[in-house]
Amino acid sequence: PPIQKMDRQLVQPLKPSIPNANDKPVMGLRSEKNFVTSNAVEAICTQPKRRQQAPELAVHRASFGKVPRYLESIKAGLADEREWMETHRARQQQDQADMRAQYLHEMNEEERVELLQKLKELQSEKTRALQSMPFGRDSISQKTRKDSLDKELKQVEDAIAKLGKEVVYVYKDDPSCRNWCKSTAQAEAEATALNRRSTK
Repeated sequence: PPIQKMDRQLVQPLKPSIPNANDKPVMGLRSEKNFVTSNAVEAICTQPKRRQQAPELAVHRASFGKVPRYLESIKAGLADEREWMETHRARQQQDQADMRAQYLHEMNEEERVELLQKLKELQSEKTRALQSMPFGRDSISQKTRKDSLDKELKQVEDAIAKLGKEVVYVYKDDPSCRNWCKSTAQAEAEATALNRRSTK
């Protein structure tokens, strides 16, 4: 087939051609339009732009001054947690009170004074026995006897120091809670003594 020339349809019109170097510009054209008056008339006739609607004030909303729902749920959760903690703390205090009643008791004052007097007599006896031992070259049996007296005397002195306090609590030497009983007995004795001194 013969070759045909392609005809392209332009989507946009062509721009005006560039003037030639020999073309002369049109001179002396003047407009009699009064631009001041025209601008004034155009400004008067132009419709004003619509104002955007101002946002609603917070004080006019139905929810103004009310607690938000999410805060109410948080407050309810905190109240439940506080109630659980108070219940747990009360249960712990009751358990400790039951254990104190089971393992601890305050020594009677008459019993304390009587036992303290007996310990002092035993201390004097052990001291005399230790002082009556011969000096010089000790045999094995004498050395063993002396070490035994020193140990017993130290135990008696420790017991006298404990019973010499204003308030004494006795506790059961239970292996399952020995440390708790010892520390609680000391704390109870100090608290009871302080309370009695403050009420005098």
